[in-house]
Amino acid sequence: MFKPPLNIRYAEKIGTEMGLSVEQMDPFSGYILRISKADKVVFVGAGNVSGFPINSVSIANLVTDKAHTHDVLRAAGIATPRSRIVFLFDGFADLRPRGFDRDDGVDFAAEIGFPVFVKPNRGARGRYARSVRDAEALRVHFDVIAKGYDTAIVQEYLPGREARLFAIDGQPRFYYERVPAVLTGDGERTIEGLLDAADAFAHRQGLPPQNRDNPVLVATLEKRGYALSSIPGRGETLAYCEIPNAAVGGSSESFRTSFLDEEVDLCARVFAATHLRVCAIDLVYPRDGPGDGAYVIEINANPALTTLETIGETELLAEIWREILAKAFE
Repeated sequence: MFKPPLNIRYAEKIGTEMGLSVEQMDPFSGYILRISKADKVVFVGAGNVSGFPINSVSIANLVTDKAHTHDVLRAAGIATPRSRIVFLFDGFADLRPRGFDRDDGVDFAAEIGFPVFVKPNRGARGRYARSVRDAEALRVHFDVIAKGYDTAIVQEYLPGREARLFAIDGQPRFYYERVPAVLTGDGERTIEGLLDAADAFAHRQGLPPQNRDNPVLVATLEKRGYALSSIPGRGETLAYCEIPNAAVGGSSESFRTSFLDEEVDLCARVFAATHLRVCAIDLVYPRDGPGDGAYVIEINANPALTTLETIGETELLAEIWREILAKAFE
């Protein structure tokens, strides 16, 4: 059953509790909320609309571009994966420097070494994000991304534990590790059948099907001695997905509201570099975990915060929205 996005629901609930004037402006989807106090008005949105009224629109838009985000972070000395933007079409070729077309992207991938990770430069929710093992697979995936996007980003492949830090004004508020979705056997369906069901779920979320040749699924099949036609036992779980996004069934673990010194420092440095007041910082630890060489993968200026509701941290959700709305009407 459809219900308005979480940030809209909490902004409406907390705004009302705070005595603010709250008005839903979008009767179709509930994606736009107008909140006012005296002569000051702010908007809270969902989807493509900014969700946090204290964020600068310019920086919130900038960090939707992954290549620009990496440029800003690298200039501040923050570790990011080696990456290259790739233009997938010839349009506007006279308005950009040379060296960023598809062939250049393939050359860059060969230079840093396959496999590489590829995704739309302005994509979200893990859409079309995957690793590719060679130049041929990279060219094919450029064609796939070009069905919905003008540009892609090619990055060095950094397998490891992924995590998210959420911060307000450079101060961390919570941390958790991001866990990819798994297939759960029912003793009846084949792995192919379970994947088809997972793909149907992804389709309802507006996302593409899972690649059957991704390294996580391939490694799982090899480790278990399974083929796609194998039938896992009831309750048996199988790793199959490269990306840990909640939109495709990913989950969380190791949630905490206490922080390592380096996490506090990273939030402060990201804030100093971007002045983004509300953000989620997505990290990968390619070696041994927290405290050992984190790379910033992306900065999200519009995180949904659905994980907090899923794990029952509703008081923290309410506290976050009280702080944001109080700052918005200072």
